Parts: sequence; C-alpha cells; structure tokens
Amino acid sequence: MASVASPAAGRQEVSMVVGFLTSYVLRATSGALEAWLRKSCHLCICGRGHGSAAVLASERSLTWLEAKARLDATEDLPLLALAGLRLVFWHWLQPVAFALLLYSWSDDVYFGSDSSSPGGSGRLQAVLACAVLVREILYFVCSVLAAAKRPAFLLIDVAATWRSGAKGEAIASVLMPEKFLGWYLLGAAPSAGASRRFNLYCMSVLILDGCSLLALWAGLAGWTAQPPLPLAICYSVTTVSLLAMPCWAFILLALGWAGIHPDFGFGRRVHGLSGQAAPLDIPLEPTSD
Repeated sequence: MASVASPAAGRQEVSMVVGFLTSYVLRATSGALEAWLRKSCHLCICGRGHGSAAVLASERSLTWLEAKARLDATEDLPLLALAGLRLVFWHWLQPVAFALLLYSWSDDVYFGSDSSSPGGSGRLQAVLACAVLVREILYFVCSVLAAAKRPAFLLIDVAATWRSGAKGEAIASVLMPEKFLGWYLLGAAPSAGASRRFNLYCMSVLILDGCSLLALWAGLAGWTAQPPLPLAICYSVTTVSLLAMPCWAFILLALGWAGIHPDFGFGRRVHGLSGQAAPLDIPLEPTSD
C-alpha cells in the first residue's frame, strides 16, 4: 500500500513540479517578455544601448566580449546579473527540482522491490528514475562548463533566433537544452575529437531520455506500478524532449513531400557578398512595416 503524503509534503511536490516546468516556460517566453518590458516600460534593459542587436543561439563562436558589443552594453555588471538569473532559472532549476522531487519519493513503495510492488517491479522503476536523474546531472554539469567556456549562451534571444531562420537551434534551446549546450560547447569549428565526444554525449543523453519514456510505458502497460503523478509529469516533459526534433523533422519532410515549403519566420539573416551570414541584422524585437 502506497504511503500517503501529508498536505505539506503535497505542496512541496507541487512546488518541485512547477519548478521543473518553469525552466521550460522561461526559456520559451522570458526573452519575449524581456523585450516587451524594454519596449513598453523601459525595464530589463540590463545595460543595453540603443544600437543593440540580438545574440542568436546559432552563433556558437561568439565570445562574451563580442556578445557585449552586440548588445551595445558598456558595463558588465547588468549583463552578469541577467546571465546569473538565466543560469539559475533557465537551467539549474530543472535538474535541482527533479532531484528534490525524486528524493521526496525515494522511500515510497513505488520504488520498492518487495511484494508491495507488483512483481517486485519497483526496482525497475527505481533504476529508470536514477537514469533520468543522471540525465539531469549531465545537464547541470554541461551548463556549468558552458558558463565557464562559452558564457554568451546566457544572453541568447530565442525569439530572434527563430526569426533568423535558425528554428532548429531555437527549438533545441527550449525543449532540449542539455543537447543544445553540448552542441554549443563545440564552437563554430569543432575538432574531430570534440565531435566524437559530442556524439557520445548525445547518444548517452538519448538513451537516458528513453528511460523516461520506458518508465511511462511500463506503468501504462501494467508491467509496473504507474509512476506518481509528479514524476509522470516530469517523465512526460523529458519524453517530449526526446521526441521533439524527430517530430519536427517528420513534419518538415511531410510538408516537403506534399510540395509545401512554408516560411515560419519573420525574416532571415542577410548574406553578404562573401556568402557569410551577417550577425548584426537581427533586431531585439520584430519590426513593423
């Protein structure tokens, strides 16, 4: 018989789930919200000048000084404050919330290996949960490495990235940040060794992503007890992270087969005579005609 959580414990678990989901919501919306606040209320300026342009998620070679110049910023402190807030709420909040949530359920019979769990299936669910936890730890470590080596990722504008035509990078930065950061760390001209390490990292994360899908499927199919609702929500979001890019690729292929070639963005980057994308032509907000 499963243990019954107290009202206080239940509220804590709700807070943890909300914290886990908040990272995804903030990555998707806070850039647009910041742009609206800058335009409407002159808030969230963070030291930007009047000539500021967007830092794109597709620009892996951008240094902190180059990003600062891109934003026409004269001081580091406001940008460092913004970067620190994004690091905590865009990235660290997700793995920390999942770790706390998993710890709160660790003594539940759902993870038991005795007769209280059907067929001793709790051990399987415990292994799968630990695999997802390893995924979140890898994400945390990757975010620390990226903050140390390529901190400009903390200043990217997801909406401007989407408008530039780099929709894959925009989607990955929101739904698959652990893979996006591994890719971002490669830089613009990765070595063969770095590419092999990235491929190994991605394969490992994909396998760990699959554990969340397996945990959900095992519960729904009756192989094990169904995951508690808070964990099921986290597993579902992780599964979306696993399936997002294949689904996006399938949609594009299906539209291509149907002879439809949609343009989803507001605009694309202008290319110069050299054929290289001009990095400074994406404004912080969409311009009106």
